Amino acid sequence: MENVPDTLRNVAHALGMTEYQWLIRTALPLSIPIMMRGIRLASVYVISWSTLASYIGAGGLGDFIFAGLNLYEPKLILIGTIPLMILAISLDVGLKKLTNYLTEHFHVSEVLAQ
Repeated sequence: MENVPDTLRNVAHALGMTEYQWLIRTALPLSIPIMMRGIRLASVYVISWSTLASYIGAGGLGDFIFAGLNLYEPKLILIGTIPLMILAISLDVGLKKLTNYLTEHFHVSEVLAQ
């Protein structure tokens, strides 16, 4: 939210907005795309790093991947990899759609017009 231009803050205050109203109606809507990019990136990282949980005995699809690597069995690798790819891609696409919805729903020009 630090990257929101100061001119928008000045315009919001000139329109009579308090600091709280500026934060809720202007700064947060402009920050939604950047915040959602971080959430999308973190969610894909969590899914990809979850395969490493099998190294500490936590199980999961990583067991298939590492068993396939140890036994030289491509089928086991694919059994673990394909569901993880589908999960990561579908979550990323879903969060991208949510980002687009939130960005359109909280468009700053509409917010400033209120």
